Amino acid sequence: MNKIELSNMKMKTHAALLSIFFIHFFVLSTWSQQPKVLIQDIVLQKDAVVKGAKGIQVSGNCNFQAFTAVYNNDSLMEIAFDDDFYLTITPKMDTNEIEPAMGYNLVFPDKKVAVKLKVVPATFELMKGKVPFSTFIPYAAFKLDAGAQELSFLFQFYGKDGFNNVVSGRAVSPKLAFEKPKTRVFECKIDSLEVKQTDSKGQMWDPSLTTIDKPDLKFSFVLGDFRVNSINKHSSYKIDYTQKPLVYRFLISENDEVYFYLADEDELFDDPIANWKFNSTNMFDNVDYQQKQAKANLKGFSFTCKVGPLK
Repeated sequence: MNKIELSNMKMKTHAALLSIFFIHFFVLSTWSQQPKVLIQDIVLQKDAVVKGAKGIQVSGNCNFQAFTAVYNNDSLMEIAFDDDFYLTITPKMDTNEIEPAMGYNLVFPDKKVAVKLKVVPATFELMKGKVPFSTFIPYAAFKLDAGAQELSFLFQFYGKDGFNNVVSGRAVSPKLAFEKPKTRVFECKIDSLEVKQTDSKGQMWDPSLTTIDKPDLKFSFVLGDFRVNSINKHSSYKIDYTQKPLVYRFLISENDEVYFYLADEDELFDDPIANWKFNSTNMFDNVDYQQKQAKANLKGFSFTCKVGPLK
């Protein structure tokens, strides 16, 4: 390599480094403006019914448009927001957080009702500047008396962008007045659930993911689309509590429907195996109910459910 070629190579290297420096300098120097994610278009729908369960549907948009002043082209925006961010939605009574009702402590381990949503902006959403969100919270999850209630909702957005800058946003909704229905204790006693060695199409459960073909079983209790709890048994054809049946209790609202879902849990998405529905409207107090209908993917299942009186 002659001196001229060597000189040209050094100049190109310096130019590339300068380019990177200017991008980072631009980002850091303009970050002092501290743009925020705006939580907008908030809609609180009381008495929403999702798959037979009553509660509050919360929806809105996370607005990223303020960041175009910092990341002033599509490429920079994609680099900045090609990551996972989180939105926490916390209902409040005045300034007080709401405790979870009986049976909801596992889904709300911090002893307060707060839903954490993962926000992953897609490219087309960034171009529009808005990323929608939506969640459903059943009335039964709130440790509140039946009757007239009034809640507001605190929204907190947080995360770090692709340039390691903190991204945040905050909003508080107006108060929502609603009538909280009476509740009943829903009880499920589980003996066992056993799947067949192949699914209803004759396929192995996890042939391409592992040398072990047994499914990773997840048995979930669901109100609407809200998972109250789940039982997991990895690499097994059976969830077995025959020696000591597992009893799980949680509150439901008057006339709520409860769904049970059995799935093969995978990294990307869960493969459904079987599901059951119990409509509390048709259930008498303290009477054991069992669905005996055959399920295509199951070798056998044994569990019973019952509800307590309204309170």
